This record gives sequence, C-alpha cells and structure tokens, in this order.
Amino acid sequence: MNRMLKVFKNTKGFTIVEYLVIFAIAFPLALVIPDFILWGAGWYKVQGVVSDAAEYCEQHGGANLYTVEYISNRFIDAELNPGDWDLTLTTGPLPTGYKGVVAAESEYTFNSLKPLGLEFTVPVKAHRTFISNLFLR
Repeated sequence: MNRMLKVFKNTKGFTIVEYLVIFAIAFPLALVIPDFILWGAGWYKVQGVVSDAAEYCEQHGGANLYTVEYISNRFIDAELNPGDWDLTLTTGPLPTGYKGVVAAESEYTFNSLKPLGLEFTVPVKAHRTFISNLFLR
C-alpha cells in the first residue's frame, strides 16, 4: 500500500501526460477556429444579401433585369464575389400572391487544413421565399 501511495504522490509524470492530452485536443481546435469564423462571416453576409434580394423581388414581382443587377451589387457591397455563388431566382413578373424563391449556394474550403494535406469543404447556403406584391393589369 505504501508503494502505491508513493507512485500517486509523484505527479511529475502525470502532469506531462495531462498537458499532452490537453495539447492534443486544443491544438486542432485552435487551428480551425479562424476558418470557422470566416465560414460564419460568409454565411452571415450571404443571409443578409438573400434577405434583401427577396424583399426587392417582392416589390418587383420576381427576377428581372433590374433585380439581377441589384443582387450583384449587393454581393459586391457585402464583399462577396458574385461569380462564386450559384444563384437561384424565380423569374417574373409574378402577379400578387404568387410565391417565389431566392437562394444562393457556395462552398468554403478550410485553408488551415491544406498544409496537413487535407481538403475539407463546407457548404454555405441561403434560401428565402417571397410573395409577390406586384399588381399586374
């Protein structure tokens, strides 16, 4: 019994093991946190762009030449490249009460994992439906 107590009282070896375990868990998390922040920022920005585009499409009865120009300008204002996004729009003119869709989709590649030889991509999507408010005669 005395021998066991001596082993457990000598914690120098156990402390090193504890630090190694914590480092093995914390280092990969610290490595990918900046990528998660960038992915979240891109997701948040595209949600705002799609929301504004849906409101614009509500007023103008769906997608037309002016709507597409407005949406591309909103992407540029949000510092997103419009060419990187797959955009889905319901074409207009839609009469009052008809539903339409505005959606954007892209992928984000985690740059922090590339030096390790890993290619990890995560989708970034935004989707919103709208009801047309355009009165047609």
